Amino acid sequence: MDAIASKGNEWFISDYESDLFNISEFHSIEELQTMANRVSYVNNHTGIDVEIAKEIKDMFDDENERINACFYSVTLSSKFYSDNYKKALGLWYFENILEPELKATSIEPPYVEELTIYFDAEAKGHDLLLNAEYRYIGLNQKNAHIFTMSF
Repeated sequence: MDAIASKGNEWFISDYESDLFNISEFHSIEELQTMANRVSYVNNHTGIDVEIAKEIKDMFDDENERINACFYSVTLSSKFYSDNYKKALGLWYFENILEPELKATSIEPPYVEELTIYFDAEAKGHDLLLNAEYRYIGLNQKNAHIFTMSF
């Protein structure tokens, strides 16, 4: 499926060729091209690899849910953030969502740094998962945590 666009007009379709989509001989050329474009986007713009794609395929029955899970994924380096996926999500969420909001208010930067002392990143990551704001998919081959946003 990943190379479907490069095959020109020679199409050979068998069931379940894709790690992300269920493909059969009943799909039209246009549908296959759309799927190929989506797979190409996922390969080039996300941290999702073959194993993560299989996890997503197992998690979601609907193809639109699968592609949304890919498009709205968050890739967090375990080396940069943490080996613990909950802590990695909590740190990322604080740095990218909460801290900019605090700085946009009247709170001065030194106070923002003081607030970080009381912020339990692992607990916040745990809360985001429990509240179903994010879903943990797993580690990709580059040892990065992959999450998808709930939609």
